[in-house]
Amino acid sequence: MRNKTVRACIFAVLAVFLLALAGTALTLRRDGGESIEIVSDGTVVYSGPAKAEGEPVYVPVQTERGMNLVRIDAEGVCVESADCPGQECVSSGYLKSAYLPVVCLPHRLVIRFAKTPGEGAPDAVSE
Repeated sequence: MRNKTVRACIFAVLAVFLLALAGTALTLRRDGGESIEIVSDGTVVYSGPAKAEGEPVYVPVQTERGMNLVRIDAEGVCVESADCPGQECVSSGYLKSAYLPVVCLPHRLVIRFAKTPGEGAPDAVSE
């Protein structure tokens, strides 16, 4: 009887671990898109390709709260430098997933994959 309980507990822990692993893999995979938006205080300040061929493209974003320098290169888009105290936006690295945008809270800056036309729109409308 006790042996069955131990096996059931091991199975439950293994199932939870595998579900967490699958969720992490789905969240971190690059599933965004071909274009990005840089949003400052709710306003799109830049919209363009998610990667740059050749020389990197630098997008400075200056607000009354501070400055962020966004770099778009062959690998993708990231915050290269910022004058915020925590530097979490810089250490978060490249934008990888639509579920995990690059965010600078002190400057109210969000870098995300742009929505494709029709995304979020209803599939059908009934009367």
